[in-house]
Amino acid sequence: MGNLIKGSVGYVAKERSIPLPAVLSAVEVVILVDTSGSMGGDKIRHARKAMEDIQGRNSGKCGIIHFGSTAEWLFHGILPAAGGSTNLAKALSLAKDMDGLVKYIVISDGYPDNPDRALAIAKTYSSQIDTIFIGDDRDTAGKNFLLSLSRVSSGRSLGVRDVANLSSDVQRLLTM
Repeated sequence: MGNLIKGSVGYVAKERSIPLPAVLSAVEVVILVDTSGSMGGDKIRHARKAMEDIQGRNSGKCGIIHFGSTAEWLFHGILPAAGGSTNLAKALSLAKDMDGLVKYIVISDGYPDNPDRALAIAKTYSSQIDTIFIGDDRDTAGKNFLLSLSRVSSGRSLGVRDVANLSSDVQRLLTM
């Protein structure tokens, strides 16, 4: 269906000829994906593949928000090229409208522009925020930030040892 990932909320709306808000009301998880410059190369390539797999396996159940210098819903399900800063606070603010209705997963290398602001926003959530760290295992600062983010909302935090397995790690969090 053109430039729509199979299973994305945009794909489901078009396939079923129903309004996008109706599809969004059936979303069970919102996945916030870091698309900042530090996510370039293998990280963004595997994140794209993981989002395609997850949306395909969970048709209409996953909403995707990307964040770099800005944050936006990706109703078509296609992650943009990596670039810019890491405005996680904006992404959390954007996703807040669905708080209490869905669970959240943040996929990042753990370096937001404003970590204190991101944590403050996360503390206002009633829904669980799970995190997946994709970066160098020796990067304790990135891992620790994502662990803190998950803890403020009673979420879980995973570290991906092999970014090629990101899809299975996301699926694991969806079924936990």
